[in-house]
Amino acid sequence: MEELFHLTPIHNVIHIVSGIVALIMSSSEAKSLLYAKVFGVVYLLVAILGIFTHEFSGIMFMVATNILHFAIAFSSFYVGFKTTVSSHTGHTASR
Repeated sequence: MEELFHLTPIHNVIHIVSGIVALIMSSSEAKSLLYAKVFGVVYLLVAILGIFTHEFSGIMFMVATNILHFAIAFSSFYVGFKTTVSSHTGHTASR
């Protein structure tokens, strides 16, 4: 797996932080959808950056990493823009 994805300590920290933010934003449907949209934009920018460079701020970009970033970006866009908030205001994702 190391040949496909080269993870550095800063890369791991970014993934942990994005996971923590996702947990925080999961408190409501609206926040979850907003997170998916923002997450999609960020991952799309990272994927585009990976096309033009193989290293940026300690993060290594390999072909498999770029493909994964594009897949995550488009999946996040699909969830963020194709899903609608339920009509029951105040419902959380856990209900």
